[in-house]
Amino acid sequence: MSEKKKVYDGLSDGIGPFTFDNEEFINGLLNDHRTLQSKVVGLMFKSLLKYSEVERFDARNEQAVKLAKQVIEGYKLVKTKELKNEGFSDKQIERFLESQYVGNLPTI
Repeated sequence: MSEKKKVYDGLSDGIGPFTFDNEEFINGLLNDHRTLQSKVVGLMFKSLLKYSEVERFDARNEQAVKLAKQVIEGYKLVKTKELKNEGFSDKQIERFLESQYVGNLPTI
């Protein structure tokens, strides 16, 4: 098993129980090293990008898929407006939004 798979399995096992404390997890992230915060948020965003493309879902994850789609649609609207204000053409904006760069957060 790869190291990345072990990390994911640990996260999945950790958040699975009904007793999982979201606030404690979020506070842990907010108090972590700034670069690690950026990496975690970037990973979450990239996960939302992929999750927003899910076409097969059921009642257990339907709301999560819909939320991911809404978050990504909102991001694209805001990013499009921002890039237009910076003088980018519609074609450049389209390429940016379709690129792998979307969701990459800068790290220091």
